Amino acid sequence: HGYSFVLCNSDENKDKEDLYLLGLYARRIDGLILCPTQGTCSKYLVEIIKKNRAVVIYDREMYGIKVPQIVMDNEDGTRQAVDLFVKLGHRRIALVNLSSSVSPLRDRFEGYKKGLKENGIPFDPELVKHVRLQQEEVSRSIQELMNMQSSPSALMATETLLVTEVLLALKKFKIKIPQRIAIIGFGESRWCPLTDPPLTTVSVPAYSTGKMICERLLRRMGELSKNPDEARDFCEKIVIPMRLTIRESHGAKLT
Repeated sequence: HGYSFVLCNSDENKDKEDLYLLGLYARRIDGLILCPTQGTCSKYLVEIIKKNRAVVIYDREMYGIKVPQIVMDNEDGTRQAVDLFVKLGHRRIALVNLSSSVSPLRDRFEGYKKGLKENGIPFDPELVKHVRLQQEEVSRSIQELMNMQSSPSALMATETLLVTEVLLALKKFKIKIPQRIAIIGFGESRWCPLTDPPLTTVSVPAYSTGKMICERLLRRMGELSKNPDEARDFCEKIVIPMRLTIRESHGAKLT
């Protein structure tokens, strides 16, 4: 389509995100795909929208804004993982979640609780660890879980980088997967089949999802060009189903 592409990484920092948005506004961009650091709309994003620039929000929901949003069905993804563990005989299922207010992590936590409830398993807050992405903190949380009198036999880690920290902690304490604890991670990476054992994950197909987001942005640009008043009032939310990629880390049926 002949457009140039600019990539900005906010590093989960709102001030950095605002600085990028200000710079992009000054450059008079034609369109913006944004994975926001928070759920509220910044003043710089408002200015971009006021100028009839096409905006598509992805991955994390943003409230009080009339633009297309493409998000993953994180709640159902976690519920699928819980269902798989329960079918294998697990009742003590732990969740290691990042300490963050962004919608995907909230939804994954809610999906975990929903999955337990649907399977008749009481929610135990001691089996949930909300952590920062720091090896020392993740290691301490894993140690606390495994030292419980009734320790978990299965565990979910809700973010790709967090999964690597969890795997490192389990290796540090010589905890075998899946013999001692079964594990399912969130997010699919090229290294997932290379872990020992290969990692079972919950994810969305990255390439087709990225293509969908870009196509929606191009359509939005056309809509704003033809009928800006009508397009500004149009708001849609597309929810992409998540899928389990079955490998070996979730283990076999308990006997």
